[in-house]
Amino acid sequence: MSVITVSRELGSWGSEIAADVARSLGWRFVDREILYRAARAAGVPELALEELSFEGRRSFVDRLLSALHLEPTVPPLPEAGDRERLAQPFGGILAPVLPPVAPTLESYASMLGDVVRAIADKGHVVIVGRGAQVILAGRQDAFHVRITAPFHVRAERLRREQGLPRAQAAARVRESDRARAEYVRRFYHADWRDPLLYDMVINTAHISRRTAVRLIALGWHETVQRAGSTRSP
Repeated sequence: MSVITVSRELGSWGSEIAADVARSLGWRFVDREILYRAARAAGVPELALEELSFEGRRSFVDRLLSALHLEPTVPPLPEAGDRERLAQPFGGILAPVLPPVAPTLESYASMLGDVVRAIADKGHVVIVGRGAQVILAGRQDAFHVRITAPFHVRAERLRREQGLPRAQAAARVRESDRARAEYVRRFYHADWRDPLLYDMVINTAHISRRTAVRLIALGWHETVQRAGSTRSP
């Protein structure tokens, strides 16, 4: 088993934990930024990727603001400088997966799913978001994790980290939850919050980042051993 998927909520520390897991295992790390950069290089238009992020249901004004790059963005991981190094081995597998033109958002989502599967086939990778827990569901080599925390905890973390007013931080978290849930519902017909999509769910209101990393590594290791024993004659 050599793929860990991490689904996370804004303010849950999920992206940071996923990066720490990849580092602790010596694996590669792929998040939305890396995946979208690869998709752009393979011919998926920037606006299509922006629409995928918000499920194509925003108003014309919101889409226009996005096209003008006026919307605030979620800050990168503290370890964002590692992204280039972590992603580099996947560069060669991405371009052949995606055709240069696709007519619908569903087509682009399907192509991104192909990219996720191609990355997973390479193995020893932590994949964050983009419905990977559904795309790779049923694979014997995949371990699926969800990182969560209560809404008020996540909003307060975002407020402190970005210096936002409380109302704005809460609105950001609420919109992020809606968008991520809708992405999985629309393109993969699944409930993002369904615990049965995951092998492990971690609440970071009570569990530290360091402990979460250890739990994920332990859960992955035990699942590998169990899978190996069921395949034995």
